[in-house]
Amino acid sequence: MSVPGIGYDEVGTRTRQAWLRTSLTVIGVTLLAERGLMLAGASFIVLLGTLIPAGVFLVVAVRRLREVTHGESVHAAGSVPLLLVVATLGLAVLSVISVVA
Repeated sequence: MSVPGIGYDEVGTRTRQAWLRTSLTVIGVTLLAERGLMLAGASFIVLLGTLIPAGVFLVVAVRRLREVTHGESVHAAGSVPLLLVVATLGLAVLSVISVVA
């Protein structure tokens, strides 16, 4: 018998959902930065370069989604947090540039 108001909570599923939500946010921010750069008249090379941070983040997210199994969330390798910080800072800088440009 289940207790009303308490949903299913499993660490693997929760971790996968967090990565998926964050990935959707990264895609949305990247699209907005691309739009800002297009409206500012940026070159095609710059627009392609803007996709690099999001690409790095999404590759890491897919790797993590494949590592997470039902019932457990394995700790990320040492290089993963560094890659994510670099990708996030890169995306933040490109977003600011797209607003200012």
